[in-house]
Amino acid sequence: MSHAAYAYIEKSFNARYISDFPRYGDGGPSQAISGPAGAGAAGQIGITIDTDPGLLVWINGVRISSIEVLYDATRFYVSPADLTLNPSFNVPIRREGDVGITTLFKPAQQADMREYFLTIFPYAAGSKPGAVTLLPPDVINKPAWLTMRVKGGYKETALFKKAETRRDGSGEFIFESVTRGAVY
Repeated sequence: MSHAAYAYIEKSFNARYISDFPRYGDGGPSQAISGPAGAGAAGQIGITIDTDPGLLVWINGVRISSIEVLYDATRFYVSPADLTLNPSFNVPIRREGDVGITTLFKPAQQADMREYFLTIFPYAAGSKPGAVTLLPPDVINKPAWLTMRVKGGYKETALFKKAETRRDGSGEFIFESVTRGAVY
C-alpha cells in the first residue's frame, strides 16, 4: 500500500447539500410541526409538493465502504426515506447511548462515488413511520448537529460535520478527523 492511499478519505471525499427547508426569515424561532405520515406534514409549512423537507446531498469519494450519519437521538431522528411518502418504511437505525446512527450507504464491496445523490430526512426525536414531527428550519440550518461517518477502503474512518446552511440553502460537510487501521 502506498502512502498516497492514506490520504484518500480526507482528500477525495466531499459532501455538499442543498436544504429544501424554508429559508431564513425575519421572524422569530419557528415551531416544529407534527402530523401523521402520509397526510402531507410538509404541506403544513407551505411546500407545494406532498413531501417532507430534507437535505439533498451530493457525494464524491474513492473506495467507500459505508456512510452513516450520527446525531443526538434525544433531539433528532434521521431517516434515509421520506416518512410522509413512505409511511411503512422500516428505517435501519441503531443507537449507541444517546447517539443515533443511520446507515445511508453500504455497498456489497467498496465503491467509487461520483456525484452520488442521496437525501437525508431529519425529524424530531420520537418520530416514526406513520407519525412524524418536522423540525423548524432554524434548528436544521445550524452547524454541527449532524456528523457524517465515512469508512474507506484502506481501513480508515473519517468524520465530517455539517456546516451552517447558507442563506441560499446550500452547505457542506467539513472534514473533522480521521482514524486509521479500524476494524470493521
